[in-house]
Amino acid sequence: MRKWTKKLSLFLAGAMLVETAFTWGGAMEVKANGQTTIEKINEYEDLAEIYKDYFKVGVACEAINHWGDKRKEIGNKDKEALMSHCFNSLTCGNEMKPAYNFSPETIFRINPAANEMMTWCKENNMPMRGHTLLWHSQVDPSIFAKDFKAYNTKGLVTKSDRDELKEDCLVSRDELLKRLKDYI
Repeated sequence: MRKWTKKLSLFLAGAMLVETAFTWGGAMEVKANGQTTIEKINEYEDLAEIYKDYFKVGVACEAINHWGDKRKEIGNKDKEALMSHCFNSLTCGNEMKPAYNFSPETIFRINPAANEMMTWCKENNMPMRGHTLLWHSQVDPSIFAKDFKAYNTKGLVTKSDRDELKEDCLVSRDELLKRLKDYI
């Protein structure tokens, strides 16, 4: 039991470190006991190594280039170092969702930010989980529509996933399943 207690406390300490670093704008900016977080990374045991016999220890993150937000992780060298040290699996926050990868012309197109994240994972020998290829929102409604032209209930062409679509513009169930299969 003591072995698990130590491991759990290390895991929770690591989780708090990551949450602090990611939430408050970057590892170099967060102070802990007078030291910057990035300086303290090597003082923590490698969480992925500690739990390797039990499960993967993953991190959800997003790419700076996708959102134009410097607080995101991929593209921030300090956060990338923290992720490489503590984790052995990565999950995209939004970059794999259909809103960013679906194209009426080709069904699927690779989002540059998703590609950037996959490249980072490959370069760092870290598996990536595909979150989430299908989603009830954050999707171009044209995937549901005949000729890929979605009309809202006011009769206007729409790209908004929040609009209710006109019933007569929707494709059949079989056609939608084919499109989803092609997309995936």
